[in-house]
Amino acid sequence: MRSYARNISQQVSYTTIRKDMLSNDANTLDEDTVADYIKALKKLFVIEDLAAWNPNLRSKAAIRTRDTRLLSIQV
Repeated sequence: MRSYARNISQQVSYTTIRKDMLSNDANTLDEDTVADYIKALKKLFVIEDLAAWNPNLRSKAAIRTRDTRLLSIQV
């Protein structure tokens, strides 16, 4: 949760979250484990991803290509 919170509103991959977790908390961690944690938190509606925005403009380049990470917790 801490690593995910540090990467809020960013387009980070599971690898980036895993590296952050390894540098701060865990001794060993597999990328599949990180994906399972994120999947479980999504099922509990704790986190969600904002889909990438790609308007139909003349440019062939996408404005955003990855989902943005968000926390759903209300304080």
